[in-house]
Amino acid sequence: AGAELLRQGVVLIWGALEALCRDVLETTVNAHPELGKQLLDSPDGRKIFQIKAIDLDTLAKFDFNISTRLGTLLVQYHDLSKLTAIKGIFDVFCPSNSTLRTALASKQLWVLNQRRHLIVHNRGVVDQRYIENTGDKISIKHKIILRPKELEDYIGLVQEVGADILDAIKSLWNKHSGT
Repeated sequence: AGAELLRQGVVLIWGALEALCRDVLETTVNAHPELGKQLLDSPDGRKIFQIKAIDLDTLAKFDFNISTRLGTLLVQYHDLSKLTAIKGIFDVFCPSNSTLRTALASKQLWVLNQRRHLIVHNRGVVDQRYIENTGDKISIKHKIILRPKELEDYIGLVQEVGADILDAIKSLWNKHSGT
């Protein structure tokens, strides 16, 4: 039971980062729709959201006015469970923020994301893809084993990355608000 709780802790920790990123994306684009256009015009944004058209039923949910709800619309098109999506979004929003780029490029953050994926989609059972993606030294078909210290480290990591995201977005908002 303890091992399963640690695995679920990984899912919850990643979920906290994912929720922060989704909320930042939604709030930022709702307040600054020009950033939504910038995101959708970028190669990363097109790849992440793959929006070719918005159907009338979707527009009707927004009373045919998405001028201040473009962010809300975007978060409905794609979840942010993949680190590559998060990096793509913040590469567009904050391309020159080296602190954020470094934080999002962290190997530890990559492994956390891969472990979350393995737990959610493969019940924590290691497969070849996981080993190739992480370089972890665990046998295929065994359940991933986590130590409490790893969970503590992941909490600290997500706190630091979250703070870096908020700092970067604060700067972006200041730039787009003229302050």
